[in-house]
Amino acid sequence: MDRNNQHSILEISNLTIGYFHGRKKKIILDRINLTLEKGNLVCMLGENGVGKSTLLKTISRVIPPLSGEIFINGHSLQHISQKALAKNISVVLTGGQKPGILKVREMVALGRYPYTGWVGGLSAEDHDKIDWALNLTNVNHLADESIATLSDGQLQKVMIARALAQDSDIMILDEPTAFLDVNNRLEIMHLLKMLAWETKKAILVSTHDLDSAFHTADQLWLATCCLPITTGCPEDLIVEGEIQNLFDHEAFVFDQQSGRFKTDFKSIRQINLQGAHDKYYLWTKSGLERIGYEVVKSNSTLKLSIESNANAPVWRLEDDDKLHKFSAIGELISFLRGHHLG
Repeated sequence: MDRNNQHSILEISNLTIGYFHGRKKKIILDRINLTLEKGNLVCMLGENGVGKSTLLKTISRVIPPLSGEIFINGHSLQHISQKALAKNISVVLTGGQKPGILKVREMVALGRYPYTGWVGGLSAEDHDKIDWALNLTNVNHLADESIATLSDGQLQKVMIARALAQDSDIMILDEPTAFLDVNNRLEIMHLLKMLAWETKKAILVSTHDLDSAFHTADQLWLATCCLPITTGCPEDLIVEGEIQNLFDHEAFVFDQQSGRFKTDFKSIRQINLQGAHDKYYLWTKSGLERIGYEVVKSNSTLKLSIESNANAPVWRLEDDDKLHKFSAIGELISFLRGHHLG
């Protein structure tokens, strides 16, 4: 570990995490050596039970490490006071009951407790930080609304705003997009990326949302049972095959071309697909592979061509000298399933 790195905020050295059950030690992850840098959004990925939440709790000192050390701005975590720790790390958890008696601004103001104390008055600087957090997260228009009236997506933004108002160097979020719809998941991850870049804070996110992580994270931490955590930028980890190792399952494989997991079963038949490599070609190929067809460039008894006119594309399927025409991918897929899957 290079504690002279001016961009490094968090450094983890030879860390072992887990729990004690009586006198018996249960190790969840060991041999952990990681660095978190300013201005980076880092997403931690791994299967359920691999230790993602345990690591976040250890970093935020909710539970003690079994061995090893954690440094924040060069200072050992175990020697930092509770008040100083709150100025260095803010945590956003998922779930729990909505505190309905609070308004949005009051909830965000709670983020200033390391500077005021729980019953302290708010200074002009505190109010400025609260306004700053509300504006950055685009919830300033909700400032006077009751927390109880918010949607799940709005509430998550408010909790992020509270963490921002805490003005810590590190923000830790455990599954911030869990239970959110697609639009809110994308919006929250984009918000976190923007916050890391604009505020120069280090943001660490535990998530199962692989697609959002691939497209927003500056770095990934891949946690696999019984192995050291693998780190790197998403693109490097994809081309090096590390993503596939993350989820070892017979039913699916990671496709390096599309950046997605795909069902892995034996193709029932080959099909030759011809057409311009536009959106029609790409999604036709995806649909064919979804129902078990292997798309090939070589000759095949089954030939499919796409005439992708701007207004009305046509799919032409040749099979045993018979010609079939379709006006949509769904029609083609239904035909193939009906005639070749029995």
